[in-house]
Amino acid sequence: MTNLFLYTLKSAFVLTMLYVPYTLMLRREKLLHFNRFTLLGILLLSLVLPLFNISVLSLDGNPVVHAAQQQMIDAGIPIRQFVVTASAPRPSVSHFSWFDAVSIVYVTGMMVVLLFRLVQFGRMGFVIRGGSLWQQREEDGVTVYCHADSVKPFSWLHNIVISQSDYQRAGREIILHERGHIMHRHSHDILLLTLVEMLQWWNPFCYMLDASMRDVHEYEADDYVLQQGVSAHAYQMLLINKAVGSSSYTFANNFNHSSIVKRITMMQKQNPNPWRRSRALYVLPVAALSLCAFATPEFIKPIEQTVTEMRSKGTQNAADVQVKVQEKLPLAATSPLADVQQTEILVAEMPDAGLMVVATDVKDSATTDATIYDKVEVPAQFEEGDAGLFQFFSTHMSYPQLAQEWGIIGSVFVQFVIEPDGSVSEVKVIKGVSKPEGLSKDAKEKTTTVDKDETVKEKVLTEEIFNEAAKALEDESVRIVKLTSGHWTPGKDKNKNVRARFVLPVIFRLQ
Repeated sequence: MTNLFLYTLKSAFVLTMLYVPYTLMLRREKLLHFNRFTLLGILLLSLVLPLFNISVLSLDGNPVVHAAQQQMIDAGIPIRQFVVTASAPRPSVSHFSWFDAVSIVYVTGMMVVLLFRLVQFGRMGFVIRGGSLWQQREEDGVTVYCHADSVKPFSWLHNIVISQSDYQRAGREIILHERGHIMHRHSHDILLLTLVEMLQWWNPFCYMLDASMRDVHEYEADDYVLQQGVSAHAYQMLLINKAVGSSSYTFANNFNHSSIVKRITMMQKQNPNPWRRSRALYVLPVAALSLCAFATPEFIKPIEQTVTEMRSKGTQNAADVQVKVQEKLPLAATSPLADVQQTEILVAEMPDAGLMVVATDVKDSATTDATIYDKVEVPAQFEEGDAGLFQFFSTHMSYPQLAQEWGIIGSVFVQFVIEPDGSVSEVKVIKGVSKPEGLSKDAKEKTTTVDKDETVKEKVLTEEIFNEAAKALEDESVRIVKLTSGHWTPGKDKNKNVRARFVLPVIFRLQ
C-alpha cells in the first residue's frame, strides 16, 4: 500500500514538472503529431521514472534532501523499511495513523475512478453494438454502425457510431473525422490516460493533460479530413452546426468533443518553424532532476510497509520508546562497510540519546575470518528482543555533554563480535561522525560588530573541539555496546552456536 502511494506521489511530481512547460511552450503550436507524442512521452515518463533508483545520482548528501526526509519522518510518512528475519517474536503494532487514513482515501478514490470508467466502457459497448439500423465493415477493418437515435458521432478502436440523420446530411465528413481518430490510434492514448488518471485521480494537472491530449486528437482528426480533399470552409461550417452538446462517452473520441473555436483557429494557423520542436528538449533536464530526486544511496531499499508508533515517548522504559522511522541506513561507498550487501536496521527514538539505529543482521558479506560469521542461519539477537534492547539503551545511554553544547550530530558505526556464550568482544568504531565543512583551526570565538558602540563575541567550533566531541560520541557508542555483553542470544549455524559479527550504527540527533 505504502509503495503504491509513494509511487503515485513521484509519478504526479514528474507529470506536473513535465506538463507545465508544455503548456507554456508547445500547446498553441501547430505541431500536431509532435505535440501528441510529447504528451505521450510525458505520460510514459511519469509512469517509468519513479521506478528507477540510480544510486550514483542520489542527492542524499544535500542538506535540502535531508531536511525534506526529516519532515516526512516527523509527519509520520515512512521512508524506509525494516525487514524482520529473526525467528523471535516482534512487538505488536496496532496504532492507526493519519497516513493509514490517507492511504485508505487514496485507494477508495482509485476504485471509484476505475468503477466509473468500467461503467462508461460497458455503456459504450452496448451503444456500439445494440440498436443499430445497419452496419458496414470497410476494407481496412473499420466498422460503421448507423443508429436511428440521435446519438452523437464517436469512434472507439475500429468502430464508428453515427446517427441516420447525421449520415444523410454530412456522413462523408463525419466518418472521415472519426476515421482520422482510428488511423492515429487515439483510443490507445485514451487507455493510457485512463490508467494515469486512476493512479493520480487527485492531481488536477493530470486532467489538464487529458484535455490537452484530446484537443490534439481533434486537431489531428481535422487535419486528416482536410487532407482527403474536404473544403476547409465547408468543414468549419459543419463543425459550427454540430457544436451542440457533447458525447457522454468520455472514454471515446467523438465529433463534438473539443472546443470548436480552438479547432478552427488551429486549422487556420500556418505551419510553424520546425526548429520550434527543440523546445521539447526541456524534458531532458526535468527527467534528470527527477531521477536525482528519486535516487537513494546504494544500500537503501524501497519501503513495503507503513511505519507506526509503538508507544508514546517520554519515559525511561521500553514501553515508552517510540518507533519513529524504519530504514536501511545509507553507507558511503568509501566506508569500511562498503562490502556489506544488506544491513537490516531498526531506528528508534529514545528520550536521552536521540535516534538509535540497531542493525539486527548483516548478510551476504564475504567471510573474513574462519571462526567469525557474517551470515548465519539463525541471526543473533538481544535476549529480551528488540523491546529489551530499546529499554537497555534508553536506560544506560547518554548524549555526551560537549556534543550537546556544540550541536554535534551524526552516526557512529560500531563493529563487534557476539561470542557463542552471548558475550561481546572485539568492539571497535569503524566509522565516526562526519566532520562538518568550514571548521576553524584555531580561533575559538569571533567578534561581530552590531553597531559602532556594541560588539558581540560568538563561539566558533574548531577542529580541536569537534574532534574531542566526536571522540566522546565514539566512546559512548563503544561503552554502551560493551555493556550489552552477556545479554545476547548467539547466532547459530548448522545448529551450533558460532561467533557472529555485528555492525551497530548509532545515530546521535538532538531533539
